[in-house]
Amino acid sequence: MNFKSIALTASMLALSTSVNASLITFEEVGSVGITFNGEPPLNEQYLPLGVTFDGGWKILNEGAGFGIDALSGTNFAAFNTKAGSTQTIGMTFDSNISDISGFLGDGLSVEWTISAYLDNLLISDTTVTNLAGEYIEFSLASLTADYVTVSSLSKVGVMDDLSFTSAVPVPAAVWLFGSGLIGLIGIARRKI
Repeated sequence: MNFKSIALTASMLALSTSVNASLITFEEVGSVGITFNGEPPLNEQYLPLGVTFDGGWKILNEGAGFGIDALSGTNFAAFNTKAGSTQTIGMTFDSNISDISGFLGDGLSVEWTISAYLDNLLISDTTVTNLAGEYIEFSLASLTADYVTVSSLSKVGVMDDLSFTSAVPVPAAVWLFGSGLIGLIGIARRKI
């Protein structure tokens, strides 16, 4: 291995960040019912993935009567204002995310607003409208956010196949290792 390839490898190691991509299909919780009364609110079920939810949405089976089937498997996240949930679901991320996407739907045509925040400041938002009985994909990319909301003016709605990417900084030990390696390469090169 020559000096250039060692230096390139060391600099890439020292300047890199690891990326953690996550997909939530809402199947991960197992079998669920079809009524709001029988299921707990969607809250900390995905804490191991670094996200908590608020707004009272629930994970339900597609047989719950929303006029739309689940995309992956038989479950989706759903809201029903008559059952006490809000029209907005909030997602708090343990680590800042760089992008988020998913699918929103309803038995009726519905307008949805997706908003991303960093330290309580709005940094990006978009609006999408699904056709009756169909899903619409949403996506926010190239951002740094720690909180995202999805809201609708409808009385009911569903979300499925939510994905997000967390940019996780490389620990200080890796930076120290990379800079030490570069220093050793410099000393070795002077001796040659």
